[in-house]
Amino acid sequence: MTNLPKWVEDYFDGRSKNIKKLDDIPETKDAFAKLTKQDQDAISMLNKLGKALEKDFADGNFVGADDDEVTSDDKVRTYLYAIH
Repeated sequence: MTNLPKWVEDYFDGRSKNIKKLDDIPETKDAFAKLTKQDQDAISMLNKLGKALEKDFADGNFVGADDDEVTSDDKVRTYLYAIH
């Protein structure tokens, strides 16, 4: 258990991420602890988008990938295109 709200723990569990690694980024951890209900709804929406991106990645779909060899830069570019 962490000192974060249960929904934050569930969010990280649902993404198969180790929530304890938030200890390495304390400002971000603190931001998660202070999120409002409206923020939680936005995180939920981003989680849905992230899962869709993961499926696209698994299916070989990327923005701007010019060849058969997809790089980590292609993944970041695709993520930024979709999210930011």
